[in-house]
Amino acid sequence: MGEIYNQFLRELQALQKKHSNNPQEELNQLLILALEREELVATSYQESILRKSIENLQASDAFKRIFRHGFIWIWKDEEMHTDYVRSGLLTTNKRFTRFNVFFSQFQGFVGGWSGSILQLSSFKKSPVSYLLAKIFMAIGTLGGKIPKEIRERLNAGSLKDFCSFNIDAERTAWACWDRIVVLAKDDVRFNENQLKDFSRIVLDESNHGKVFKIFYEALEHDGTLKPGVTIESLVEKVGAVSDYFLPREYRLSMLRNPIGQDRKVYCEKDEQKVGRDVTLEKTLANAKLKEELTIKAAALNKSIADIEVVIKLTITMGYAQYDISPIIDKESIESLLAALAKVGVKKVKLLDVQSIYAKFYNNRSIKEVAAYFNYPDIEIIDATSDLISHEYERGIGIYHLSKTWKDAEFRLSLGKLRSHPTEMAMMSIANLEWLVGNIEDFVFVDKIVDRCATTMVLLDEYPPDFSIVDAYQNVPDGLVGVMGGKNVIHPLRYYASKDCVSLDIAILKHLKISKLADDSLFKTIEYWFGGSNNDITVIGNDTVMKSWRGPTRNFFWSFLNFLSYPVYKFSSQRGSLFLPKMDISVFPEKKKAGFLIRMARRFNQYLIGLS
Repeated sequence: MGEIYNQFLRELQALQKKHSNNPQEELNQLLILALEREELVATSYQESILRKSIENLQASDAFKRIFRHGFIWIWKDEEMHTDYVRSGLLTTNKRFTRFNVFFSQFQGFVGGWSGSILQLSSFKKSPVSYLLAKIFMAIGTLGGKIPKEIRERLNAGSLKDFCSFNIDAERTAWACWDRIVVLAKDDVRFNENQLKDFSRIVLDESNHGKVFKIFYEALEHDGTLKPGVTIESLVEKVGAVSDYFLPREYRLSMLRNPIGQDRKVYCEKDEQKVGRDVTLEKTLANAKLKEELTIKAAALNKSIADIEVVIKLTITMGYAQYDISPIIDKESIESLLAALAKVGVKKVKLLDVQSIYAKFYNNRSIKEVAAYFNYPDIEIIDATSDLISHEYERGIGIYHLSKTWKDAEFRLSLGKLRSHPTEMAMMSIANLEWLVGNIEDFVFVDKIVDRCATTMVLLDEYPPDFSIVDAYQNVPDGLVGVMGGKNVIHPLRYYASKDCVSLDIAILKHLKISKLADDSLFKTIEYWFGGSNNDITVIGNDTVMKSWRGPTRNFFWSFLNFLSYPVYKFSSQRGSLFLPKMDISVFPEKKKAGFLIRMARRFNQYLIGLS
């Protein structure tokens, strides 16, 4: 080990000498190099690539879980770094065109995929992939992108060899970012938050190298563990770096977080047609909401009447009174307020975030939208205008948090079940999105960080105390039900739990959804929090929701579903082409769209079932 690192140091020195009179250009070159390198490792560390090598370890499942989650956290770190660097290059750097930026990232992707195939596989195991990887490596060699030191170590080997290679790779990343920090301090393009993020990335790269070294030293070349390596010793060493690299059962930080702790979910279905009020009240009684309020009040040395309950709901996706499917029905809010009053709650605030519709239409404040849909006359806060600065323990590029949510004495999430192209279903966790910042910063191609990470940092530090999902009436079950639509079902159900993760797992089972994309919120929760226990006890109604068909009900919808997020991220003109048929008599356009834009909107409305 060391030859790759030494070669990289020589390259850094040459770059520094070349731009000795222009440090800003040296920094530009380092950032584009960092993007390529971050994409390379983010690709090569993917769980789908490393899974077989971990499964082939001659060790118990407990050991495999430690290796798996160590690699997963490194992978997720590197993905965050990639998004962050790309965003900076696209928004603050005039030196490189979009083509330069994306081509550099593409090179990193090809290099990462090819390198991992050559390191962890062979022609016998994967002939097509191996041949493609060899071709890509040959092209990279001819182009001068792959130094001799790297080529010599890109031979099929063991997981130990993979760790050995990446100890050096992470040291090169550390050296690159360490130099970036030095240069960025004197560059006016970068603010205090960005400088902190750069320093955090330096620390991340150092930690990654430490974890790879721990795994390297624990393994023999034949895939067995060295004598004397125990679960306890491995956990102690990895945890000393950070317990985020460990599965949740070994994380001390999870002891103070309710996420994934309670395995009980309560569901009531109105089979006797007793009405919404009775069904919700019974759900909350069975789920012991009053007991949870009592516990929280006692912890605050207050009575239930004195604590303030903040309810996060969803109303700003509403666009016309003829379609109330994408919002919480006002009857649900009225029923919940009545139920809270019965258990002694006197102080309640409602909270929601601005949808992207406010960018294109007037009169879209939270209060104006609530009044349009005849919501109860109770204080409602716009979390988007309520943001305060906040420094998170994990994650980069996220700097704010809703003050109302942060200061709440009892946080309650009231979500509405809706279909969704990426998540398959919007439930309690998705209801918490954007409490840390504006949607535009985390969705489109120049996003600072992935949208899922924004919700993870919130759940990590300010999770809800109690969660409810409304699946009673007007549940949108279309291709993009989150926006509404004419395909609605009436399951007549309410779900509740003090653990939002368990709650969503139970609903997914009732919807018969078993496979989710790696970039979905729920998959990210599994990665971020070190795994999830699917052994949930559903108390009450525990039956499949037969009326639900979901956004992939046929081949055509599945195809559109597959394309939806990439198209929205890259080709929607920042959301402009995907808007519902707004009630413009109340919400007039801020700027009249051109003919082609209007035609594109109408076509998309028809395609996704909003016409």
